Amino acid sequence: MLESPRPGDPAPGLYHVFPRGRGGRTVFFDDLDRSVFLGLLQCTVYRYRWILCAYCLMGTHYHLLVDTSRQTLASGVRSLHSIYSRRFNRRHGYSCDGRLFGDRLFPERVDEEYRMMNAVRYVALNPVAAKLCDHPGSWPWSSYSAAAGILPPLPFLSVQPVLDRFSRDTRRARNLFIDFIDGCSPEVETDVKSRYYVQEPVRTIKERKRMRPVLSEIFECCDSRESRDHAIGQAYNRFGYTLDEIGRHLGLHYSTVCKIARKSRRFE
Repeated sequence: MLESPRPGDPAPGLYHVFPRGRGGRTVFFDDLDRSVFLGLLQCTVYRYRWILCAYCLMGTHYHLLVDTSRQTLASGVRSLHSIYSRRFNRRHGYSCDGRLFGDRLFPERVDEEYRMMNAVRYVALNPVAAKLCDHPGSWPWSSYSAAAGILPPLPFLSVQPVLDRFSRDTRRARNLFIDFIDGCSPEVETDVKSRYYVQEPVRTIKERKRMRPVLSEIFECCDSRESRDHAIGQAYNRFGYTLDEIGRHLGLHYSTVCKIARKSRRFE
């Protein structure tokens, strides 16, 4: 069972987000930093009902292509930055109140199809341009390999909105995607250029469904305190439910749920 969207949410759109470290500061020193960030990004996607179409983690910044409302995007990014900054600073021995990312977020709304296609290419080629790898498929910290069919997509990544721009047939879409990123697909190039002149609007996702299961499913097979506590960890850390939501579902006080959550090393 999937959750339906909350009523009254502002009209969604596609946004290219590229926050940088404050003052050019490095935000990912190594693969462990990037792994931690992806784990938190998963939680953010579930909690704020984002549709994450593409991503790429660099050194001093990262890129996301997110289909959501501006308000929900801002709330999700603030939460993501806050939690990641605390973990980053603690791991690397920096001041716990040090701000890792800039204070303000300037998301770029992608309103036309040709701009979306160009954003998809830019995000995929960013590590190549930065000389971190020779080919986008060699960089493990982006969504390129998932869209190209090289690796299965992470559960919180939606590659279909990108592939649908190339073809409804998945195999053909992946081949055209690879050629487009490599710059050797005249067919797609011509199509993108034609969209520049007609300024075809981006087709955003109309159904705002989340991929995460409802709480009743998460706790369905809990027949012991140990399994319940494990499920609390899954609900909070993996699927992005708040301590209040978990407490109300289980009939437990907030402080009890918080203590259980804190037993796990993965929690703040």
